[in-house]
Amino acid sequence: MLSSDEKRRSRPLPRPLGPSWLWQGLAGLVVLSLLAACQPASSVPTIGAPAPDFRLPRLGGEELALSSLKGKAVVVNFWATWCGPCRDELPLLDDLARRYSASELTVLGVNVQEGEAVVRPFAEEVGIAFPLVLDKTGEVAKRYRLRGLPTTVFIDRAGTIRAVYLGPLTSDTLARHLSDLLGPTT
Repeated sequence: MLSSDEKRRSRPLPRPLGPSWLWQGLAGLVVLSLLAACQPASSVPTIGAPAPDFRLPRLGGEELALSSLKGKAVVVNFWATWCGPCRDELPLLDDLARRYSASELTVLGVNVQEGEAVVRPFAEEVGIAFPLVLDKTGEVAKRYRLRGLPTTVFIDRAGTIRAVYLGPLTSDTLARHLSDLLGPTT
């Protein structure tokens, strides 16, 4: 009969995880990434595709359709009052809206899943000059396949998505996307 020490020594040792295990794991991740990339629903709207149209109520009740802005360059910013980075970039977007005439460029804020009772006092306190619409159900956010807030979509005069930016805009990022959208004079 074997003692407990002898039993422990007679058991085979677990095989160490070596480089082959690492390469197999990495290969598996690459395959999964490629499969995910081939799925028809990507993580953001397709650059070069028409922007999905929507009709949403503005603060105050009138509806606004994205298609009514065709012929103008549009910067659509998806945001919420509870989102700190959204709050941080609002002055930059507000300045942008004030610098351009509505015939050149429209900045449109799409509040995601908040009601007018929350958005109106916030907008008045901050002094937002650009139009705000309410995506109360989040349906438009789903159509645009948002992954987080803030997200900004740059749409050209023909209604085609030219760029999608996830995260808070900076002056440099905004200038680069506006240059692509409006031309190098911005």
